[in-house]
Amino acid sequence: RESGGDVLIADMAASFLGRTRGGSAKASVFMGLLIGMISGSPVADAAAVGSLTIPLMKKKGFSPIFAASLTAISANGGAFMPPVMGAAAFIMVEFINWNYWSICGAAILPALLYYFACYMAADLEAAKRGITGIPREERPLFQGVLKRSYLIVVPFIALLVTLGMLAMTPQRAAAVAFVTLVIVYVAQQVVLRKMTVPVFFKYLVRVFESGTRSMLPIISTCACAGMIVGIINITGLGMQLSSIMVDLSGGQLLPLLLLTMTASLILGMGLPVTACYIILAVLAAPALIQAGVTPIGAHLFVFYFGIISGLTPPVALTAYVAAGIAHTPVFRTGVYSFLIALVAFLIPFVWIYEPALIFQGPLSSTILYFLLCAISIVALAAGVMGYLFTAATMPERVLFFISGVAIIIPEMTSTIVGLVLLAVLAAFNYRKAKGKQSTAVQEGDK
Repeated sequence: RESGGDVLIADMAASFLGRTRGGSAKASVFMGLLIGMISGSPVADAAAVGSLTIPLMKKKGFSPIFAASLTAISANGGAFMPPVMGAAAFIMVEFINWNYWSICGAAILPALLYYFACYMAADLEAAKRGITGIPREERPLFQGVLKRSYLIVVPFIALLVTLGMLAMTPQRAAAVAFVTLVIVYVAQQVVLRKMTVPVFFKYLVRVFESGTRSMLPIISTCACAGMIVGIINITGLGMQLSSIMVDLSGGQLLPLLLLTMTASLILGMGLPVTACYIILAVLAAPALIQAGVTPIGAHLFVFYFGIISGLTPPVALTAYVAAGIAHTPVFRTGVYSFLIALVAFLIPFVWIYEPALIFQGPLSSTILYFLLCAISIVALAAGVMGYLFTAATMPERVLFFISGVAIIIPEMTSTIVGLVLLAVLAAFNYRKAKGKQSTAVQEGDK
């Protein structure tokens, strides 16, 4: 923030996606991804993104509750997006003894699917309301944004090189990236003749002060989480909870997944991402590993739902922050966010039954299931938003939702049935849209 990165990210989002249909909403999705990935705090991300994008979305014609909900959903998923993953990936390295880049590789496709679901929600809502992109005169120039992008790109390259090629520890790599950012920003200011020695020292003081203030809540929460984990390990509660969950599920994987999801959502409510993952890694993940799920699949499963807890009523903190900015009813915004993000709740179940989605299988299967999940998201988004090519009736919306769920089920027959049903529904909805256009043209001619 002190180096102007938040303004740069906002300009990048508006420049890259602002020209498309519903560009203000899609820019919010892009900002949520970038800022959330770096900050690791969905609540802080929602506050930062929402203050910039919610007023713009409302101005362009989106309803306040949709603007708040989309901002919350976009902000909430940034902590799952590699390569930073809100610092939780660094801790996951210690828990499962995996290479950092392997964890990032496993998480990348589910994270892309999550944000594709956000993008489709924004696109279909814009189509339903007839909202166009941000006018050219209101968008930052692409060339200008591209020239300033080094402020973010260079530190990221430094982070990737130190973690990958130089094999540094995550802590040292983060320190190198931080120093690189300071050097790049100071060099920029010196070239522009805006940075003198006194200004430089004032800048450093602001950076350290801002960083310390933002870290204090995380440090204190992680310290408390560490105490909880220590108590759990000493008392043996972690293994007991895992055994209880396995017993309640009757040894069946699907009931166990549902129980683990519920436990992750409840335990994750109100906690920062990193502290949430530490607790879930001790309490919930062992139950899945005990049932035969791969360690990476189990840890990503609980981590994902720990993040999603920020959108799950009754304690949907991320949605509540966005509701405060948009001046919408708090609980209603939480419920609406949950409904729009409903498609995201199915993605973790896919990689448990088909580990190829997290690169634990043949590449051909990875590509196939990624494409099937993307098609399923389109169907589910059409059902939730009530629009594809034109407005969908309630029976159509139900059928869209059924087709999406059928496609995403990792079983050949249901997938084929879902694809056929989606094709029929899409063709019917397209013909209905064409019929409305023809009627409008005829009425206009009269």
